[in-house]
Amino acid sequence: MILDKDLIRSILLWCEDKLPDKTRGYKASEIKIPGYKSEQIIDHLAFLAEGGYLIVQDFSTDDKTNYLIYRLSYYGYQYLEAIKSNTVEKNTK
Repeated sequence: MILDKDLIRSILLWCEDKLPDKTRGYKASEIKIPGYKSEQIIDHLAFLAEGGYLIVQDFSTDDKTNYLIYRLSYYGYQYLEAIKSNTVEKNTK
């Protein structure tokens, strides 16, 4: 699998929009991003969790990967602030 930086960016922006609701977490399967399959999104959620950008709980089984996403971490917010700048975003693409 190849790391898709546009998908990483889209997932973090989705989380920023949805996760301020502290009353619940979101299942990985609830994230819908046009042009991407659920498997791609879940694989990239794993990257974000491993990198410390998201706080998640791993509910994976032997045959299926799944996460419950609670919130962006400090590093997740820092990354979002960096990509929101047009200059930085153009350089990261």
